Amino acid sequence: MSYSEIIINGSPIKLIPLGFCTCGCGGRTKVALKTDKSKRWIKGEALIGFIKGHNARLAGNKNPSWKGGSGLCAYGYRHVYAPDHPRCQANSRIREHILIAEKALGYFLPLGAVVHHVNGSKNNGPLVICQDDSYHKLLHQRMRAYKACGHASWRKCWVCKNYDDPENLKIYKKSVAHHDCDKQRRIKTLGIL
Repeated sequence: MSYSEIIINGSPIKLIPLGFCTCGCGGRTKVALKTDKSKRWIKGEALIGFIKGHNARLAGNKNPSWKGGSGLCAYGYRHVYAPDHPRCQANSRIREHILIAEKALGYFLPLGAVVHHVNGSKNNGPLVICQDDSYHKLLHQRMRAYKACGHASWRKCWVCKNYDDPENLKIYKKSVAHHDCDKQRRIKTLGIL
């Protein structure tokens, strides 16, 4: 297959005919056999520009839509294009705060490690590296307690929703309650003490 070329801004650009893979490999793509306006098919034109898997050659900065490789993910965190990183997601991106923490450590984060944002925002301000998710949740619990009552070690009664010293609370496996609150709840729900 021979390509024709045009010159734009002093550099030659290959023109690839319709029905051939846009990556320039010379392979044929699927061509519409009939015109269908609902599917936007035009008879004789290519249905897709690439053979399956060939558009990966235009990944990253080779792609004409490249905007630098960073942006915001669906959860509001900044992410960066890093296809060779062991923690990269399916779209070859990784959250920027993970890269910052790894740069400070000097090596990749261990499996299970979580990066905590100290100020609670999703920018890359002060960060803490937690060894696992349970420690990360503990930090969030202590931050909520400190913000609500000024004591990071106080716990929240699940019945009355007030924070108090753990010595005044009854601690169960998954919940914490005042002795009086727990009695009142049992009387209301079960009719017993």
